[in-house]
Amino acid sequence: MARILIIVQNLPVPFDRRVWLECQALTAAGHQVTVICPKGKGDPTFQVIETVQLYKYRPYAPGGSKLGFIMEYGYSFAATAGSPGPRGHTTATS
Repeated sequence: MARILIIVQNLPVPFDRRVWLECQALTAAGHQVTVICPKGKGDPTFQVIETVQLYKYRPYAPGGSKLGFIMEYGYSFAATAGSPGPRGHTTATS
């Protein structure tokens, strides 16, 4: 069994169906899965859904410009680095 960390920068999970299906496939294969992603409206900072641990951070306000995209990208990395998420996981980014 591997411990797998998935980092998502654009959508909350499980709302991001592609990532959620990956999580389900990995847990079905016996892996321990943790996700760090932006919060959706009303989402808690931490929750467990079907054994998948979800650590969520406040999303960056969308900008729409090239500079806004760069700022959002940088913010997402900083928020992920500051997450109280687990250590020692194999990391997959999405």
